[in-house]
Amino acid sequence: EKIIMKIKRAFTKLKKISEMPLNITMTGINQMMRFYYHSSASLKEDNIELVCRELRILTHTIEKGMALPKIRKGFGKEKIKKILELMDKYISIQNSEYDQEAFDYAYAILEKYIDNAAENECDISFIDLNKYQSYKKNQIEFCGTEIFDSQKLLSQIDSMNFEEFAKNRHSVRDFAVGTVDESIIRKAVELAQTAPSACNRQSTRVHYIQNRDICKNVLDLQGGAKGHTVSSVIVLTSELSLYRHTSEFKTPYLDSGIYLMNLLYALTYYGIGTCPLIWNDDGEKAEEIRRFVDIPWSEQIVAIIQVGHYATNECKYAASNRRAVFDVLKIH
Repeated sequence: EKIIMKIKRAFTKLKKISEMPLNITMTGINQMMRFYYHSSASLKEDNIELVCRELRILTHTIEKGMALPKIRKGFGKEKIKKILELMDKYISIQNSEYDQEAFDYAYAILEKYIDNAAENECDISFIDLNKYQSYKKNQIEFCGTEIFDSQKLLSQIDSMNFEEFAKNRHSVRDFAVGTVDESIIRKAVELAQTAPSACNRQSTRVHYIQNRDICKNVLDLQGGAKGHTVSSVIVLTSELSLYRHTSEFKTPYLDSGIYLMNLLYALTYYGIGTCPLIWNDDGEKAEEIRRFVDIPWSEQIVAIIQVGHYATNECKYAASNRRAVFDVLKIH
């Protein structure tokens, strides 16, 4: 009987081992197909959802360009032309009140671009705002760039309530020369550890990089920090060994995403400027980054965070107007 039980257990293990790759493969295929059919990746160029997606991305690209410490003269001309094309498509599509804010925001960015054209030596001869004025429905309150006083922020943090604190955290792209002391990073990480995680697994790992050359390599590889002042970098990862089921495929990102926001707040609380950068991992990037940063393969890279002391008292940031609550919240 003992021999029979051992044989049964062996067969059970073999079954689990054989099923795991199939489950992982099917889960991956199902998620890819779902993403393809429900994202705008599957849409035609004249689809209103795709048009609005591109408008939002391109207008924020112009907005970020305005917030850089050194604005390239004449920047953004080709992207502005593309924005105008998308606005024309938006107007031509029937029922184009879908995501009206995307159109209104693009209009507001064009206004800001024109206002700063002389200073940035930008060609605006091809922009005719009158063409789009009658299609604009709402005035966008915040767009382009705004200024906040970093010293005032640091002096008032202890007296702020959470609403004030959250509304005064901004992504910055201009940092002072020098690294952030490790003791401050430790305190920020300790505070960020209050973030909840699935089954309290606490899978998030924080890799703090101070070497300027390595930081530059990381930022170049990420690709979204062109024009930023090179500063210290945090690579945020999730330890995959703490997950066991194929159904948990997305959980490492969820856990580390919650941790990321907590860490941004913690760093801000301790007087450190931040700029979170998305990590689009195509496989090759994951291999490349490990050539100059000692990150185990068991850790999934989730995000990059630029960190550093504020370069000046008057800090520019991309205003980035937020969607209205009624666009986001649904009461069931």
